[in-house]
Amino acid sequence: NAPKVSYSVGANAEYPVFGGALNLTGHIGYNYTGARYANVINYPSSELQPLGILNLRLGIEADAWSLTAFASNLTNDVEFT
Repeated sequence: NAPKVSYSVGANAEYPVFGGALNLTGHIGYNYTGARYANVINYPSSELQPLGILNLRLGIEADAWSLTAFASNLTNDVEFT
């Protein structure tokens, strides 16, 4: 079943370095899903706890190439179904 509350927020950033020859880039995103049930009948034992996931991406780019590192689920939030 659908949760009563869910949302996603994110922000991007770009910053020129070395006289504009390169750009530092970044993105941060957070996804939240509220409590919900994993079963159509909504048994109390099938309730899933709220889940919040934080993701981060950092990189450097030029005209012809880019290098990006990312980290997923920095909150280490785990969902059991």
